[in-house]
Amino acid sequence: MCRLADDGDACGVLSIVALDEIAQEWCDLTAAAIARVRDDPSDDDGEPGPEWWPQSFLFNCLPSVPHLHRELFVGLVRVAPHRVRSAHPRCEPTVARLDPARPSF
Repeated sequence: MCRLADDGDACGVLSIVALDEIAQEWCDLTAAAIARVRDDPSDDDGEPGPEWWPQSFLFNCLPSVPHLHRELFVGLVRVAPHRVRSAHPRCEPTVARLDPARPSF
């Protein structure tokens, strides 16, 4: 998955996983990273591993499929409230205002 995302192969990635799964993976990894660095700030080496393929998908693949931008970002909003918010409580007021059924963009 990482190689496909790094190569910018949006069709290859999307033939394996759905956008909602990408959003869920992104949020799971982000929540884990926030918790890890919060517990031990020296644990952030700044070098993402292959498990960070959702980030690579966003930066390398998403530009080639602009018709999917909104769908992925709405998926991130839909998943984030119960994943990332629990790891980073300061996000709660912002997340609570987001309604994926009525995006403002």
